[in-house]
Amino acid sequence: MRKLSCLLDVDGVLGDFVSAALAHLSEVTGVKFDPISVTSWEVFDSIQEPFKSWKGTVYERMKARGGCSSIPVYDGAKEGVARLREIADVTILTSPFNGSATWMHEREKWLEQHFGIHHRDIIHADKKFRVHGDIFVDDKPSHLHAWSDYWIGTGRDKTVCPVLWDSPRSATEIIGAGVTRVKSWDELIALLRQSS
Repeated sequence: MRKLSCLLDVDGVLGDFVSAALAHLSEVTGVKFDPISVTSWEVFDSIQEPFKSWKGTVYERMKARGGCSSIPVYDGAKEGVARLREIADVTILTSPFNGSATWMHEREKWLEQHFGIHHRDIIHADKKFRVHGDIFVDDKPSHLHAWSDYWIGTGRDKTVCPVLWDSPRSATEIIGAGVTRVKSWDELIALLRQSS
């Protein structure tokens, strides 16, 4: 039996981009922010004025050397990915941070250091929807909708499965038909086992 190919997003699934961004915001403002308060995919949509105006500064810090490598790994992600790789061919599908000279290199080093994932198994793409796999796991509903429309909606491949990685940032998002929502590595692995 062949292993399913699984495309796996990073920020919001493996790495806590929100906490890293809020740490930078705290450094520049002197105010502590709780990651639980971020309930939208775009971090600064959940930040009140006058702190919202610091978005450009915070993201420039994230784009600078050390910004990507400072992102914390979610609890359980290392073990979850290890289990996932036992039953699926995992390819990381991650968006570059446009305007950063170091982001993609640091992302690859970060993935190798924390997950043992080699650069050959990483795709950096703004247009994630053009990358084919049996299953695509992402925390951003619009990425999944575009991917589903491109593969399922056009008839290119009606067997693929878009999966929303549930988080406080996506909890209130309406997902389209055909998108499966998972809340844990156990649920994701059960879904892959059921699909294979």
